Amino acid sequence: MEPVTSAQSSSSNTNDLFREIGETEKRVSTFFANPWKVPWLKKKDPELVKAFSRVSSRLVELRVYLELGAAIYRPPQPVLAITSVLQRITDKLGRDAAWDAAEELKIALLYFAPDAHLSSLLEGEAELKGFQEQRAATEKTGEALPARGREVIIDRLASLYQQRMDSWRHDRANEQLRANYFFAVTAVLGVVLGLAGVMTVWEGKPFACPVNTFLLTAMAAGALGSVLGGVYTLRDEIMSIRQLRAFWPVLTAQPFVGATAAMLLFAVLTSGLIKVANLDVESFTWQHHTVFGFLAGFSEPFFLGVVKRVAGLADEKKAPPKAPRPPKDAATPESPMAKPDR
Repeated sequence: MEPVTSAQSSSSNTNDLFREIGETEKRVSTFFANPWKVPWLKKKDPELVKAFSRVSSRLVELRVYLELGAAIYRPPQPVLAITSVLQRITDKLGRDAAWDAAEELKIALLYFAPDAHLSSLLEGEAELKGFQEQRAATEKTGEALPARGREVIIDRLASLYQQRMDSWRHDRANEQLRANYFFAVTAVLGVVLGLAGVMTVWEGKPFACPVNTFLLTAMAAGALGSVLGGVYTLRDEIMSIRQLRAFWPVLTAQPFVGATAAMLLFAVLTSGLIKVANLDVESFTWQHHTVFGFLAGFSEPFFLGVVKRVAGLADEKKAPPKAPRPPKDAATPESPMAKPDR
């Protein structure tokens, strides 16, 4: 049996990689052919679609490199590594897994990229300006990058991309943990808010007093105001994908927060702790409670101002009365003005 030469082994690995690329492209095409996955619920995470689009672009880039023959003279390790990445890419990938696959494919592509593309990558990375002189010298001579120089360049770029990927993983984990806490707090807040509402209605004799209707009206207006405030924030402030991803659990909790703020403001107004202009609390209609409830949910500074004002009233009641100060011009026994003239 004849031994297999390194050239034959490299060619075999390249042919296997071509087949794996074809199979991966079919799986990605299947994902895009049915982007909604659930026929009766036509919805798909836009971020996941973007990640698969990036994977698709890098598959095309890899095929171009192979057709140019860039991988034939490389050792088999990069071929096996990139094959492993391709085998993990299926249409069942989640959002984070799809991003990881796209970034790992980007790192693996460095070993297949021609020298010209590596030089372009170096030019675009501000962190690797130290290689500019070497790249300029290479362009002057018109020669290819030396083997050692190419290895160093790939290593530096791969390290940089890996650090970025780790940083993004950390950010995604942080956002997911924050979202989990928001959903947990929202559930607890919803239970407590429902219990408080039931107890308030029960104390007011169910359906025997308009206060119950006013309370529910104020809470609904507070939830509406809080959601509207979130919509304005979404329209004017949140722009990036990461901000949108982190804002989703906040928007889910907004109605409960607004309803809670409106309920507290309703209690403050009806108890007489704070008076609004010359209005009598007994004369408040549902329009009054709707407006105040909406403001409590919509404007955080307004609600916090009410809370600080109530807290200030409580502090004033606890503070002991201060003794009146004597007039500044009043004479004391020790002062020169109190002594008789000689």
